[in-house]
Amino acid sequence: MFSKDHLKEDLPDCIRVKLQEAAFTEPSSYGMFAVGLGLATPLLWSQTQDTWLLAFGVGATILSINRMVVGLLFARLNRQSGWPSLTTCWKVIFVTGSFFTLDIAALAIRAACLKDAISIELTAIIVAAYMIGLVTRAGAFPEVAIPHTLMLFIPLIAAALLAGTAVHFLIALILSYFLFAAVRIILVVYGRIKAQLLAEHRLSVLARTDHLTGLANRSGLEERALVALENSRSGQSHFVIALIDLDGFKAVNDTHGHGAGDDLLKQVGTRIVKVVGEKHFPSRLGGDEFAILFDKDTRIERAISLASELVTALKLPYKIGPASLHISGSVGLACCEDGADTFAAVLERADKALYRAKHAGKNQVQSLRTNVVGTARKEDVLRSTYVVA
Repeated sequence: MFSKDHLKEDLPDCIRVKLQEAAFTEPSSYGMFAVGLGLATPLLWSQTQDTWLLAFGVGATILSINRMVVGLLFARLNRQSGWPSLTTCWKVIFVTGSFFTLDIAALAIRAACLKDAISIELTAIIVAAYMIGLVTRAGAFPEVAIPHTLMLFIPLIAAALLAGTAVHFLIALILSYFLFAAVRIILVVYGRIKAQLLAEHRLSVLARTDHLTGLANRSGLEERALVALENSRSGQSHFVIALIDLDGFKAVNDTHGHGAGDDLLKQVGTRIVKVVGEKHFPSRLGGDEFAILFDKDTRIERAISLASELVTALKLPYKIGPASLHISGSVGLACCEDGADTFAAVLERADKALYRAKHAGKNQVQSLRTNVVGTARKEDVLRSTYVVA
């Protein structure tokens, strides 16, 4: 119930994180609720001198403070580690919330038994305030909100029924309607929050996806590359990027039309994914230009080997309708070489390597890196060339 997949839907991790944030962005509100309980408890005592009412009030105040502390801790740990959420922390939140809910229910029942108007009014206000928070905040997590709602209402309904009078039976009926309404509202709130977050996520994905090939677009590549480059600067991972340009693609468009060109680009995207697999991050930058951001564990030597396999795959015939078309691909590679390297600098070296590959006869892989001697930096030193026959 409280594992990473505690939401039944197969939602993206980023949606789970935002749902979580929706419930815990303002943990300080628990503190405000605790202050209200702290003020109400002595008033209840002064009004009734009832030990049980005092005990339930003090208990609710302590539990409210505990919920605030756990919420603050949860929010802090989640910001540091991200999803998946901390299972132990979720269990503490649920268990603490359950005791708190039952305490609030006991407080209301005890006030009703004492038949003191002010106490009944105060506990009714406390229950209403708690329900507002439960529906609007915990509504992002119906698996938490609905059980707590049941824990609050069922004891109240049971106490009304046990009273045995017609009026109390009517109160039990009214509370039952409120219970069903509260559960329904929680589900509606959750549905709306989820729908909005999913819509935002889809728009975000579309903004970073090439509509023709389904690969990432330039924005998607830049977003992923900036994070990968930052990680590589620690020296614990590698940052290698390849730029790919199709040889002879313009002739396909001119001879067979843009529809055939689009079909060919789709097949190129499929071949790139087939060669590099899910481990790496392929993208289409526009036109007939593609890129691959290699996995953080991939060294330049392995990237060159994969690029050579890709050049071989790109030269195979393409079936477009009744025609069998032939093109090839040129690849330029570059890697992050020191902590001061920027994405623009690495991309520029990869572009220069691609330029060399195109002007050296196409259908080949070339990689460029800089030589660093003391403080001098000599650029565009050819490191390796792979020509595919």
